[in-house]
Amino acid sequence: MNMQEQQFLNRAIVARPLDGIWFDVVPGESATIRVHSDMVGGRYTIMEHTITPQSGPPLHSHIEEEFFEVLDGVMTFLCAGDQFEASAGTIVIIPAGAQHSWANLSGKPARMRTMFTPGSIEKLFTKLDGLSPDQFVALAQSYGTKVLGPGLIV
Repeated sequence: MNMQEQQFLNRAIVARPLDGIWFDVVPGESATIRVHSDMVGGRYTIMEHTITPQSGPPLHSHIEEEFFEVLDGVMTFLCAGDQFEASAGTIVIIPAGAQHSWANLSGKPARMRTMFTPGSIEKLFTKLDGLSPDQFVALAQSYGTKVLGPGLIV
């Protein structure tokens, strides 16, 4: 273990609700980085998202394992061909490399917390807003994320 890794193991990370800056990710989704990967030696990233009704990302896969916790509302997930709903309090774990998508198909706003391991994908999220579909796909690919097709919103 090097000195930098040791530094992250010996101190508490405290992320208060008002510490983060909210930004638009894609239409219908805003996010804030609760724990940036740089704060923990790249081991993970924790984000929080608000999702408006009838919005969600395209079908995709990435090199990170992803943990979702639905905080408010009901989200619909698709993972490796299996579609299911998750209400507040539900935790969903998507294995690294699995084809997946999610959407807020309800008529009410939803809120989720996500954790990615390893970290650093948050750097992609901060650059997505306003990109054309081709720019979105190219940028995502440069971060190890593959856009595989349309998501749950048709």
